[in-house]
Amino acid sequence: MANAASGMVVEDECKLKFLELKSKRTHCFSLYKIDDKLNKIVVDKLGGPDENFNAFTSSFPEKD
Repeated sequence: MANAASGMVVEDECKLKFLELKSKRTHCFSLYKIDDKLNKIVVDKLGGPDENFNAFTSSFPEKD
């Protein structure tokens, strides 16, 4: 896990999924969130390779 200056931790899975998105194109989008304890960033959702922009936008929480 990497630490930011704020003390927020980025889970290793986030980096891995981002690199997969960037290089292997195994999914078309990835969403991240701050966990319930407010101390780390985790993967929230991965979009499958056949999902479209509507699937991406509907993945956002309604209250955000």
